[in-house]
Amino acid sequence: MHAIVLSGGSGTRLWPVSRSSFPKQFNELLDESLLAKTIKRLRNFESVSIVTSLQFKTLTERTVLEIQPKIKHILFEPTARNTAPAIAWIVSELLKTLDPEQVVGVFPADHLIENENQFKQSLEIALETARQGQIVTLGLQPTYPSTGYGYIEISGNNKGDASLKPLPSVFSTKGFHEKPNLEKANEFLNSGSHYWNAGIFFFQLGRIREEFLKHLPKIWQAVSESADLNPSPLAKIYEGLESISFDHGIMEKADRQSCVVCDIGWSDVGSWDELSRLTPDKGVKVESQAENNFVFGSPGKIYALLGVKDVILVDTEDALMVSRRGMSQQVRDIVKKVESTKPSLLKEHRFEIRPWGRFEILRDSDQFKSKIIQLDGGKKFSYQSHQHRSEHWVIVKGIAKVLIDEKEFTVKEGESIYVPKGAKHRMSNPGKEPLEFIEVQVGDYFGEDDIIRFQDDYGRS
Repeated sequence: MHAIVLSGGSGTRLWPVSRSSFPKQFNELLDESLLAKTIKRLRNFESVSIVTSLQFKTLTERTVLEIQPKIKHILFEPTARNTAPAIAWIVSELLKTLDPEQVVGVFPADHLIENENQFKQSLEIALETARQGQIVTLGLQPTYPSTGYGYIEISGNNKGDASLKPLPSVFSTKGFHEKPNLEKANEFLNSGSHYWNAGIFFFQLGRIREEFLKHLPKIWQAVSESADLNPSPLAKIYEGLESISFDHGIMEKADRQSCVVCDIGWSDVGSWDELSRLTPDKGVKVESQAENNFVFGSPGKIYALLGVKDVILVDTEDALMVSRRGMSQQVRDIVKKVESTKPSLLKEHRFEIRPWGRFEILRDSDQFKSKIIQLDGGKKFSYQSHQHRSEHWVIVKGIAKVLIDEKEFTVKEGESIYVPKGAKHRMSNPGKEPLEFIEVQVGDYFGEDDIIRFQDDYGRS
């Protein structure tokens, strides 16, 4: 079986840690990123293909290529259009080299699965069922009346009678239900016929092509007739596509569906309440007359809590969020208010990951901007210039090779070099270990768009 991983989500409910430029699947919320955990879980598949956003190209490649050597495709969407176009595109690409009867599995990049044995058993049942022409969904045993998940309704009942089947087991799918209110969620929990929809699907490539041609023919035609994988023509194609989920566009309309009901220790890690169940506090929590509080902050920082209970505190370098337990599903409400106050806090952290390494902003003022920059071993910056700023570089670890207007310099640890405004320049790291230096920019504008590139190893203009 081949695997498809969907990695385009923004993870708004885990703000301020998850942001649009560095969403939850790339954050190391549970010792390593959720994307890394997902790719490792799929190591035994014949191949893995990933669909993600073009803006996540560097993050994706840095995360997966060292973990999974059997990557078949990494497709970069120029514009987010929900899951139906993403699945249509990757299926059309896979059909160029795979048999239409080949079964593939679709997996979200940002979910957690803790029961690997039952997951493996569920995959085997799903594979065999999909080979019979069924579209298969995993239905997760609900443990509480969640209003944050969609539900799958099966035909029959798997609770409290002689027909009780051991998990995992396969049932006919009767229908799908959107996220319910609390009263309805309690009904679903007690029914024995409603299960959480994890967004994990299995199908034959040819079978799902038939469903797209029947229910979303414009999307299928647009993505399958794209001449190549170049983002330029795809940008125009994607602009005209309907934004629609795979669940709504295909699953709610398709026939011949089955559900593998299972208990695989699943979580979508979709809220701070959920994350508090999965991980201990991050930071040094000190409490007095306080109880049932969760802290997610800096490992060495002390968080002193006095006379409070049932609090979730999330601390980043530039934003602090405090919520009462049970309310973290409503983080999107506070995100809307932040957007009207300081929208940059929803998009970017004070650090950025680049093809050559990373940087973190230390100070950003009207007069200057300072960063700590890591240049990975064997990497180099583009040969570039700036119109609005000069730069001062102080090497704190390693040895740098610096080119300024065609003159080459070697700058060692503890030494510095000055780059005048308008000068063509490039730094490279000839060593194997990361090079670290402090950059101080002085000028009248410090935006990342003040770059004129003359040569670049990473295809940037």
